[in-house]
Amino acid sequence: MKAKTSRRSSAPLADKVPPLPQGAAQLRDSEEVERAVLATVLLVPAAWELVSDQLTVDDFGLEIHRRLFEAMAAVVKAGHVIDPLTLQTQLEEAGTLDAVGGKATLYTLDTELPDTGRVEIYVEIVRDRALRRRLSETGWQLARRAFEPGTSGREILAEAEGTILKLGEGMASRRLRRAGEVVAGTAETLEEAPGSLVPELSWGLDGADRLLGGLGRGRLLVLAGRPGKGKTSLALAVAHHLTASQGRTVAYFSLEMTCRELALRLLATETGIPSDRLEKGILSRPQWAALHAAVARLRNIPLYLDDSGTLTLWQLASTVRRLKAQRGLDAVLIDYLQLLHPSESYPNETAALAALSRGLKQLAKELDIPVLVVSQLSREPERRGPAARPQLSDLRGSGSIEQDANAVLFLWSPGLGAAQAANLELIVAKNRNGATGEVLLDFRGDTLRFAEVPSP
Repeated sequence: MKAKTSRRSSAPLADKVPPLPQGAAQLRDSEEVERAVLATVLLVPAAWELVSDQLTVDDFGLEIHRRLFEAMAAVVKAGHVIDPLTLQTQLEEAGTLDAVGGKATLYTLDTELPDTGRVEIYVEIVRDRALRRRLSETGWQLARRAFEPGTSGREILAEAEGTILKLGEGMASRRLRRAGEVVAGTAETLEEAPGSLVPELSWGLDGADRLLGGLGRGRLLVLAGRPGKGKTSLALAVAHHLTASQGRTVAYFSLEMTCRELALRLLATETGIPSDRLEKGILSRPQWAALHAAVARLRNIPLYLDDSGTLTLWQLASTVRRLKAQRGLDAVLIDYLQLLHPSESYPNETAALAALSRGLKQLAKELDIPVLVVSQLSREPERRGPAARPQLSDLRGSGSIEQDANAVLFLWSPGLGAAQAANLELIVAKNRNGATGEVLLDFRGDTLRFAEVPSP
């Protein structure tokens, strides 16, 4: 009996990426509308401000038009007015006049130009065509990536989300903003809560709020310390305050502790019941009542926990972007930096941490939220002696953490672990927006509560 022949093609899967649809060539070649934009600038030089404000050289699909746009930019940079003669001179000096079709191109560019008053419409069409081309190219690359071995589907999805979001950002207006407009808008936000001592995003500690003005939007903040000094407890206390007291939406990424462990810490903070009693379930009747009341209070707080043991920067960014789009997001907390993986391979830990700190800073600015990341310190403070205070140079693995961060804070106590009741110092070692200083804290390790100690 003759064996059945498979109807499937033996061609590699990567070759099965579908071809571009009919009409795709029109998206690549926006010749008429690109010519209209450039011709308008040639006839009305004042239109350059609008055109250069909204378009970049890469928005033009034709190489000739890219060269003309670059030449126009060079003419303006040299302090001259754009006209056929200055443009011709610039192209001759650059050796690209023949590449754009010679003098004939310059003096016939405005042939059949519909209306110079419609330049904004032409610009918008060029931008739309450019976006479509980029989407097409991105889709093609992703389709090929999907068939490459060695990369998981989740990683490719995270990359895709980041790429698409960047394309969306590129569609936003590229206009430079006048300082006066920014100042006026800033003053309006200050008037929303005149005289308020509680910032929009509060640490829950008056001293930290005074020094830092709260967590602040668009900032990367680093909370560092040696193991056992209460870093996780303080980060979780900040998250608890933001959500339970201020109603802010927070994403908390724990790369070391499980969600159950975090939940026990939250319950200890909320109830004042020692965490070891909660862990064992050895509670008195009043304590059980307090526990149930705390659960009811915490049930609907907008705090989202992720205890993924292995997490890349791409995956974290993808999760955060999705949460902000779906439910809004006010802050991200990460515990801790050295357990987060970069999206690419790097030769050493220093390079990897540098990539992570840059990526987190970009994420904070992109989403206009604070990103508070817990970080380990090196052993240098211990080598200097039990009373040695930490320094910025003690940040483990990378000086770029110090460089990228808007603020660096150390949690420090000489020779005392986090399990004890202790006076801790929250040291603001770097503050790009204000003063440095110290805040003395009373930390109760059994209930994981922090209280500020009044200055003497």
